[in-house]
Formats: sequence, C-alpha cells, structure tokens
Amino acid sequence: MKSSYIGQAIIAEDSDSIVITIPSKGVSAFFTAFAGLWLCLWCVIGLIVLVMQFINGPFAKAIIVFPVWAIIGSCIFRFLYWHISGMEIIIIERGKLTLDRKAALFFKTKEYNLYQARNFQARDTATLYQSYRDQQRNLLNLGRQGVIAFSYGSETVTFGLNMDKAEGELVIKKLRDARLLTDENF
Repeated sequence: MKSSYIGQAIIAEDSDSIVITIPSKGVSAFFTAFAGLWLCLWCVIGLIVLVMQFINGPFAKAIIVFPVWAIIGSCIFRFLYWHISGMEIIIIERGKLTLDRKAALFFKTKEYNLYQARNFQARDTATLYQSYRDQQRNLLNLGRQGVIAFSYGSETVTFGLNMDKAEGELVIKKLRDARLLTDENF
C-alpha cells in the first residue's frame, strides 16, 4: 500500500482501492480551552441547579429548563469532540464509494454506487455557505459540508470537509488516473 499527502488529505493506494483520510483542522488552542472550560462549568452548574430544584422545589421549572440545557451542552460537546479528534475517511473501490466520519456523533457510514454517481466536481469553499443561516445549520450538521460534490439520484453528496478546492481537484484527478472514476462520472 502506497501513501501520499495532498494538503490535509492522506491518501493510501492499493491495487483496486484508494483510502483518503482527512483529519479535522481543529480550532485554536484558546477556543478549545474556552469550550472545554465552558463545558465543565456547564456540567457543574447544571447539576447544582438540578439538585437545588429537587431540594427546594418547585420541580416544574427544571422540567422546562433541563431539555434546553441538555441540547445546548450536547451541541457544544459534539462540536468540540469533532474538532479535537474528528476524521473523515473516504474509501473508493471499484464501483463503490464509502463515506465515514470518525468522532462525528450521530453520523452513519454511507455507501454509494459509483455507477450511479454523476457530475464529480471540486467546489470553492467560499460558495459552501450562502448565508448566515446556512452557517448555523452546518455548524451542527457535519453531513452537508464538503469540497468534493457529486450528484446521486436527486441529492447532492459532498465530502472532503477540511480541504480546499485545489486539494479536491487533485483528489479527483488521482481517482480518475486510478480509473476508479470514469468519463460517465463527469
């Protein structure tokens, strides 16, 4: 198995498959420390409030506040966990493409038949977010981002979260040179 690097991507080639591993870019050390501290304080304060509600009553307020508290904390935890240890793994074999994201909570491995995939292209990352609303939605949904896109039936599938357009074009060229993608895919 031969390995090479294209920017963020680590590409391992075999005789009949290519495995592309893209680690998450992560965030700054300041943000990681801040989010980690915030998450610890979130746990401690939330537990204190819950205990106080049980002791002092009335419990009705805690029933309303607790779901909001849990959702906010789980979103921050998911975001932090992805940026610390996240990794996107793309496996391309003859006729099959498999997408997997390690450390992306609630993401299922997806498989696609390459004979039905069309219009492979590398997109510019500046066009991924059309509005502030798109940015907020994609912060929590890691499944809709990516530089490399293709049409699969009535949906557009994207992958290559932490790559730029030039890296995406090189990956597509490598797949084409290995004959894992044919002219029918473009």
